[in-house]
Amino acid sequence: MLAVASFGQEFEGSIAFVKKSYYDTTHLNYYIKNNRIRIDKYNRQGGQLIETLLVNLEKETVTALHPEKKLYRPLSVAPECQTSKSDYEVKKTGNFRRINGHKCYQWRVRNEKLNTEIAYWVTKIQFDFYDDLLKLLQRTERTYRFYMQIPDKDGYFPMLTVERTLLRDERERLEVKNIARDKISESLFKIPDDFTELLFSQKIQ
Repeated sequence: MLAVASFGQEFEGSIAFVKKSYYDTTHLNYYIKNNRIRIDKYNRQGGQLIETLLVNLEKETVTALHPEKKLYRPLSVAPECQTSKSDYEVKKTGNFRRINGHKCYQWRVRNEKLNTEIAYWVTKIQFDFYDDLLKLLQRTERTYRFYMQIPDKDGYFPMLTVERTLLRDERERLEVKNIARDKISESLFKIPDDFTELLFSQKIQ
């Protein structure tokens, strides 16, 4: 059962996701404190940390950490201009289902040029950080870009996201497994002292 309460606008705590595709499964843990967010990405077994993103919403910066090589690098957050807003068709359906005890409504976003339809099962939870986070990360994930096309989404949060081709073949799904309010340490949002900045001329081997 998800530890979801009336979080209000100032949420401090963690959100755990599982992302599944045809080829792989990864675990994502989000840690939120004020205007800062840390995203840890783990392998299929959930034991090996693959990558960390440090997001500062106030400064609008994203920094990627590579723990195995002890390297870090700033990421570009400017959105790619691949499609226009008119390419997206948004439909807020009346369909609903219960996910971990929460009533979730289905919102669908379709883009024929990208041969993609993404269904978001959203519930009423007020996370003020979420839209600002997606604005910075929309270049990194198609599901983020599609979600940003939905109007009047304030006060809602997707508990399950399913991406399919227009022929209904499933590509990927992202599901919330746990939401918990907790005190988050300041140290989680700092680049470790023994990490070195990855320069553009370098490559991760």
